[in-house]
Amino acid sequence: GRDGPPRRAWVELALRFTLSQSGSPVAIVGTTNPEHALANLAVAEKGPLSDETVRQIRDAFAQAAPEGSWHGEM
Repeated sequence: GRDGPPRRAWVELALRFTLSQSGSPVAIVGTTNPEHALANLAVAEKGPLSDETVRQIRDAFAQAAPEGSWHGEM
């Protein structure tokens, strides 16, 4: 097993992070599972992440890629 949040929590974080980007009014998510589609819609209805959470994610990526290879683009 892995430490950390369950898989759906990562899906929610990724989807809401994408929706938090300025100039990104939509996220394209593909699935063949109707239950996953409904779960993704429920996540999207929660809206974007807080500015503070987005900053923390960006800071974590900056620490992981200190040479600047990740600029936050999706």
